[in-house]
Amino acid sequence: MDLRIYTLTHKKFDAPPDSTYVPLHVGRAYAKDLGFMGDDTGENISEQNCYYSELTGHYWIWKNDRSSRYVGTCHYRRYLLNEHERIFTKDELLNLLGECDLITTKKVLLN
Repeated sequence: MDLRIYTLTHKKFDAPPDSTYVPLHVGRAYAKDLGFMGDDTGENISEQNCYYSELTGHYWIWKNDRSSRYVGTCHYRRYLLNEHERIFTKDELLNLLGECDLITTKKVLLN
């Protein structure tokens, strides 16, 4: 696969139907199995999740995803939205990556 967006989670949720988005259960070494791929396989630091939170998922991706050309994460189910306030599709993301190296949120003003 050329693009994979890992949705880091420690709770059960309904994943988007787009196969580009892959749920990754962080801290799974000491947690109840949610039925998602976990960060406790391959080379991992899952048992250190109580110290590093979602970084155990980032570590797992770095050490274990060798098939994706582009990799991204959604921090605990917070998705990047396009201008129509919908989750980006694979084609939209690949189009953006043809023009730039990094995709992030637009500037958000907080109260």
